[in-house]
Amino acid sequence: MRKTELVDRIAAEYPHLGTEGARRVVETILGNIETALGQGRRIELRGFGIFTPRVFAERAARNPRRGDAITAVATTSTIFRAGKRLNERLNRSVTSG
Repeated sequence: MRKTELVDRIAAEYPHLGTEGARRVVETILGNIETALGQGRRIELRGFGIFTPRVFAERAARNPRRGDAITAVATTSTIFRAGKRLNERLNRSVTSG
């Protein structure tokens, strides 16, 4: 699902918001999640899942093309772990076929 599809669904379910209001709601939620992750904070949405920023330290690596040693810079990535309710829903749809 794309962000525009999510906005359209919210606007359809809550017509008093309109498309622009639904877009602002989605942008606000996603913006707050981005800000918190950027500050190194964990986001827990009960039943849905947990977003955790994870720092991968600088490390020694090899250039696959030439084979010489290089240093891979430190990076930060986001790890997502699905919540119990989301996992149950996903597994229910897989087993019911």
